Amino acid sequence: MTPETRISTKEKILRLIEQQNYAGLSLALQNLHPADIAEVFRELPQNAREASFDVLDPEEAGEVIQELDFDLMVELMAKLDAAKLVPILQLMPSDEAVDVLNELPDERVYEIIRKMPDLKQASNLKELMAYPEDTAGGLMSSEFVKVYADMTAEDTLNYLRIRAEQETTSFYYLYVVDRHDHLVGVLGLRTLITAPPYMTVDQIMNPAVDSVNHYDTRTVVAEHFQKYQRLAVPVVDNVGRLKGIITWDDAAEIMEEELTDEFYTSSGLSTEEFYTEELLAGRLSTAVKSRTPWLLVTMLGGIVAVLVGDMFSDTLHHVPILAIFMPLLGGLGGNVGTQSSALIVRGLATGHATLDKTFLHVIKQFRVGAIIGVIIGVLVGTLVGVWKGNPWFGLIIGGGLLGNITVAATLGTLVPFLFKRINIDPAIASGPFITTAIDVTGLTIYFGLATWALSHLG
Repeated sequence: MTPETRISTKEKILRLIEQQNYAGLSLALQNLHPADIAEVFRELPQNAREASFDVLDPEEAGEVIQELDFDLMVELMAKLDAAKLVPILQLMPSDEAVDVLNELPDERVYEIIRKMPDLKQASNLKELMAYPEDTAGGLMSSEFVKVYADMTAEDTLNYLRIRAEQETTSFYYLYVVDRHDHLVGVLGLRTLITAPPYMTVDQIMNPAVDSVNHYDTRTVVAEHFQKYQRLAVPVVDNVGRLKGIITWDDAAEIMEEELTDEFYTSSGLSTEEFYTEELLAGRLSTAVKSRTPWLLVTMLGGIVAVLVGDMFSDTLHHVPILAIFMPLLGGLGGNVGTQSSALIVRGLATGHATLDKTFLHVIKQFRVGAIIGVIIGVLVGTLVGVWKGNPWFGLIIGGGLLGNITVAATLGTLVPFLFKRINIDPAIASGPFITTAIDVTGLTIYFGLATWALSHLG
């Protein structure tokens, strides 16, 4: 939908609501794609959004709901009575329905579950709601197709025809279980269709099926999808019984949230309690609260750096020109450290960097930092020596840059591994923590070298 079309549609909806022409409003919305309706809903006032949502039939409402931002989804669903909400929830994927129910008061949830005509669906929702939201069980859907290992290919095809007529469940894969619901394999539709009708499922299935445990974290789930590139992954309990599946679209949402958290955290923003919408358009206190904690860490680190500078005040008094080059050292060291940290944090997230290879990564980045430090140190040191007519001064600046850049690359690599080993989000290391540590070590190297040169070279 183009901006012009969106504005025109918004104005038309507002006009129909003002005229109380709800039949016309219903017709106007029926001609729009659910994603376009959701796009317009985001720009409507709350009362207009609720009036528009109220004229949608349950199927349309369910499709629109799934296209909305989560906060708008909850806002709309919370205002509906059980009679309107139950049909919508019945048409939604179970994992999406659980997300909505988790945001409602317990008494409303009890009422909604009690009024669901499909007892099996109600039971499934109650089971899914029992899981913590950030686990595989809290993310999984109960809409999947399982077949028994002792069924024949012909029986399985007949069973799928019946399921396809009765339900709208997508057949990503057919999951094979024994008579006690233990996951024993996976079967593709192509394999099933081309198999002889008399062969049993356990003869044509792939027994090497990968799965996640129902209490695995969302991070583990995201890593699993990145590694195996599946359309869906089965979720099993502690004894291997099939409980549900997580589909690729849910995994993509998880990975997007993980990347967002990683980006914000590495920039010194606290994301534990806030959504992006709250940080951008929420209350002033929310924005301040999310940004202050790591800035306080940076402030404390800055005070330490000032104390380091104060320790070398005599050196700075004798050679005040040293102060001119402090921003150059801090800027280059900070950039090199952040580059190295970003590489490792991303490598840890994708599996390309592992704890058992910490030493190899640190040594490699140390060598990279040393080479970059030599190149930049020689260039800047030569320019400063010629500029000031003193080669020793150029040597101090060049040597300070070499040491600072080498240490920055090493710290930027080592610290994320240390954080990962003690189960702290390594993205934290690539922000204020790394910058502060490099400022302190960089100034120590720079002024230490200058002090040594003054005492030994006059």
